Amino acid sequence: MKKVLFVSGSIGLGHVTRDLPIAREFRKARPEVDVLWLTSEPASSVLRNAGESILPDSDGYQTNTPAAEAAADGFSLNLGSFMLKENKAWAESYERLKKIVAREKPDLIVGDEAAEISVNMASGKYVDMPRTIIIFDCIKWYSMTRKPMDMLTMWIVNRYWQMAYKTGDQWANVHSSVFIGEPEDVPDERLGLFLMNARESTKYVQYVGDIIRFDPSDYQDKSAVRRKLGYGTEHLVVCSVGGTGIGRPLLELCGLAYPLLKKDFPDLRMVLVGGPRIKPETLNPPDGVEVMGYVPNLHEHFAASDIAVVQCGGTTCVELLVLQKPFLYFPLELHSEQQLTVSGKMKAHGATLEMKYSGTTPGTLAQAIKDNMGKEVHYVPLSIGGEKKIAKIMSDMLGKS
Repeated sequence: MKKVLFVSGSIGLGHVTRDLPIAREFRKARPEVDVLWLTSEPASSVLRNAGESILPDSDGYQTNTPAAEAAADGFSLNLGSFMLKENKAWAESYERLKKIVAREKPDLIVGDEAAEISVNMASGKYVDMPRTIIIFDCIKWYSMTRKPMDMLTMWIVNRYWQMAYKTGDQWANVHSSVFIGEPEDVPDERLGLFLMNARESTKYVQYVGDIIRFDPSDYQDKSAVRRKLGYGTEHLVVCSVGGTGIGRPLLELCGLAYPLLKKDFPDLRMVLVGGPRIKPETLNPPDGVEVMGYVPNLHEHFAASDIAVVQCGGTTCVELLVLQKPFLYFPLELHSEQQLTVSGKMKAHGATLEMKYSGTTPGTLAQAIKDNMGKEVHYVPLSIGGEKKIAKIMSDMLGKS
């Protein structure tokens, strides 16, 4: 039996949320192929709950989420500092990966933002490994400070991408790079000083559009979704911060806005979703605010809402775009992907309600929610179906094995 080793990397749950639809589409075409997962918490729990096979090596592998939480300062995550600290961990993960590959002998590796793969591939050290698909959703990282070390770190990270481009023709027939999104999601500017244009560096990249884990047509009837979830006709605000504990301050801010909103919406119902890393009992919201932990079908609660308040995670924001819901989004401060890449994509599609955590009070948040509660929106449609395209790429590459 052929095997696929799926390495679901990065921070939080955004990546594994799209990796599951990819795997399900792949199984439709190749049910005879065994899919093994290598990841870490909290993604590993999500996969287990979905009935997936998790390698025991996942315990302690790629500890990006707790490392990011440790590096965060309130509602802020300096990616430059985080990447600098994680470089050693990625090297260790690559050594572990090589041992796993030697033991399991997969026919194909799929790495979703698996830095231990992409860095070694770019530097030419990814040798004696099976055919590999590496998945990205961000090309070009920015320093959000003027600190020399942050600026140098981001320049080095971007140079790795240029190195990958320059070696692309050497491994184009062996490995494949896939970008979640469209060419316009890549900045048409240099990767950095003395580096090449970012968009031009994607010559060997396949653009597949975005990935959605649900059929949007199933959620057009808001009343039906509300009945299914036990909601009534009240004004409903759903607040979520994704798969890490970094967004706790935003949930607390939402709770403080609740009493102010009740003055204008007496029937208001506010739900705070802490995800897998913020236990409901550790939050102390005002009376009347509901708190949930991890919600596997969070998109349904978004569909039922009149407005959402979220941290600016790429997967969450894309789901809200597709659902055509008004939403306020707060990019993590000093986090260039959320501050620039995801936020820029949202604005390009007509979602303009970006807010800055450090400049928001309970009063200004309550006013923003009030102004946009139940507001009709008409976002520019996304190109979706990326999971089907990646599944086909996987199948085609296996066919060459």
